[in-house]
Amino acid sequence: MIEKLKQLLKIIYVDKLVLSLKELNFFILHSVFLLIKGESDFKIKFQGFPIVVFHSNYFKYINKPIWIRLLDNSYEKQEIKAIKKYLKSGMKVLELGGSLGITSVLINSILEDKKNHFVCEANPNLIDNLKINKKLNNSKFEIINKPVSNQEREVFFNYNHISLGGSIYDKSEKYRDDKHGIYNNIKTKTVSPLQIEKQFKLGFDCLICDIEGEEYNLLLKLSEYFKKFKLMIVEFHFDDILSLKNLEKIKQVYSKKFTIEMINSNNIVFINKNILKSYY
Repeated sequence: MIEKLKQLLKIIYVDKLVLSLKELNFFILHSVFLLIKGESDFKIKFQGFPIVVFHSNYFKYINKPIWIRLLDNSYEKQEIKAIKKYLKSGMKVLELGGSLGITSVLINSILEDKKNHFVCEANPNLIDNLKINKKLNNSKFEIINKPVSNQEREVFFNYNHISLGGSIYDKSEKYRDDKHGIYNNIKTKTVSPLQIEKQFKLGFDCLICDIEGEEYNLLLKLSEYFKKFKLMIVEFHFDDILSLKNLEKIKQVYSKKFTIEMINSNNIVFINKNILKSYY
């Protein structure tokens, strides 16, 4: 039985065959994977970068497991596509929602001055994993272990046992299952982009943002600040009707200053019209 499971794992590691696994039940497949891997970390080369996912950050998944997303290159596919297409080496990047650092190491590899990159990640379970992937890839970005908002305020940050979806909004009612892991929360203070600029004396001109719902508040409340940016790549989250209304407001606010390109329904690129011709 064990030998058969090991052979299945070998098949899983063949990228060309991974796509056929989509038709299988992810829960069953993930159970088999966990049986084989035990409690060891998952290691892979993703987009040319060595990546480690701690066991504590992958063992809970009800939908498509992170190890399959990495194997079939579907992990943050649209965001990575936009980064490769639009990010320029001279930019100064504020990355909000660094997670495991998988997109962070890609971003950092593109930048000429690799210290012009700050990564905010609020989930305490992900910080050590983020640091490991930073070290493995000789990245130079600064890590800030705080949630981000338009101004400093006290919040509860909510997170569970998967590496996706940590938020200052309580999503436990939306994901009412124990297969994602029980939600925890910590009381903490948010940090604003303006505070980060002031502390580190670096004027950002590129935003890469995936912060599970707070992006609306950030872009609407700090519109004058973000209008000076050259590039913004933002993943939007639609948890209610208000989200859709706020997205329309954002498009109206930024449309005069930016060319807005829809990568897909969730991922949107804002390119400052003043630099459009010189860069693109």
